[in-house]
Amino acid sequence: MRNEIIMKQLVEAGIHLQHANIFHRDIKAENILIETSSEVPQVYLIDFGLSCFDKRRKFELFHGTVDHIPPEFDRHGTYSAGPTTVWQLGVLLFELLHNKMFKTPSFLKNELKICKRLSKKCKDFLSKCLTKNPEERPTLEELLCHPWFS
Repeated sequence: MRNEIIMKQLVEAGIHLQHANIFHRDIKAENILIETSSEVPQVYLIDFGLSCFDKRRKFELFHGTVDHIPPEFDRHGTYSAGPTTVWQLGVLLFELLHNKMFKTPSFLKNELKICKRLSKKCKDFLSKCLTKNPEERPTLEELLCHPWFS
């Protein structure tokens, strides 16, 4: 249950940033703090050093962790805030659940696979985040309504 709580809070943080027109650009385990002193863990997204205001629809210069680069940047040389944030949340969840480093090229070559032992809802959530085509990835608001959080 902890993974669902953590991811839900991160999705909510992403929505909050989106409404403020802020694009974090580097969501990863090293940029997350988890306070565990209360009954429910509290998640904090940190290190906004690569963030920017999202006034443009497409970015042509990549900023972030190269191993987590969204597939659309390699294909088209551009990426945008919403789909990239969803991709990065998927990368983070993959690393949390599989205890291994994620590299986009390895995932795209099917060298990294989603573990079959995960629950159906979790696998569905993860596979939606890691959809190769950014137009087919769910929005943050759609992710928030995913049954995995129920």
